[in-house]
Amino acid sequence: MLAQILPGFRDFRTPLVTGYLWLTVIWILIGAPLPDGKSTVGLMGIINAFGSFLSPAIYLTVLSFVAYVVGMITTINTTSGGLDLLFSRFSPSKGMQDDERIDEIVRSSIRKAKRNNVPPASIVNEFEIEPFYKSKDDYEIRMRAAEGKSDLMKSQYLEHSTRQLQPLLSKSVGESIPALAVKLQEKNKDLFDNYDKDKSEAEFRLSIAGPLAILSVQIFIISWGSAAYYWPWASIIGLLAVVMLIARGLAKRSSATNVVITALEIGNIQSSELERLADLYPTAPAPKVA
Repeated sequence: MLAQILPGFRDFRTPLVTGYLWLTVIWILIGAPLPDGKSTVGLMGIINAFGSFLSPAIYLTVLSFVAYVVGMITTINTTSGGLDLLFSRFSPSKGMQDDERIDEIVRSSIRKAKRNNVPPASIVNEFEIEPFYKSKDDYEIRMRAAEGKSDLMKSQYLEHSTRQLQPLLSKSVGESIPALAVKLQEKNKDLFDNYDKDKSEAEFRLSIAGPLAILSVQIFIISWGSAAYYWPWASIIGLLAVVMLIARGLAKRSSATNVVITALEIGNIQSSELERLADLYPTAPAPKVA
């Protein structure tokens, strides 16, 4: 029962908390006063005027709804490509490790395609890569260089095709991680739960980091020169917490990606791009009926 509730709670928590933080930022930015139940003028006067026929529960419900909508708009989606540059800057070794694992998965599929004698022309046509023969004259030149050996020409053609194909497939597989996670939900629920948990935690940390950073700066500006000497230190601590949130958020994002890559490595799921390559395997001829 708890396992079923937690994923939904994580999805609800991130936009709600993020929205409340942004509303606090806006409240301070427009110079709104602190809540005062006795005020009769300005924004607080309007809010108090409605208090005569609206209960605190209704106020909280409306405020939570507004915060949730704001949070949905401002929540950072870790499955989009917009974080790739930030991710590589904060954790270049992790990003390289993920890319290398994807490259190895693709290389393994290409080696299998070679063992199954996939026609190189099929690879060129299916994936629209640069052709080996650019013209009839180019074909004749290459044939003379191979001393007329068709097997050598075919080997060179296959090597050219797979060399062009490898970076294309690696890029496609890397970009399809979110779609592969959907497949994982059907194939292996336990692995998907790990992916979903890490993804939600990454989005929560990265989403609240922005408004917390602005709040820290706002508090520093407001408290500058005031007698409350501890507020500037609170702002500095807040900014340090933001840095930690970003670092932890990126680490969780990497962990979520690793779950999907691991599922690819152990064969729980298969990339549609790699399936396209497997579909090019030559079919065995049907046995002759006596």
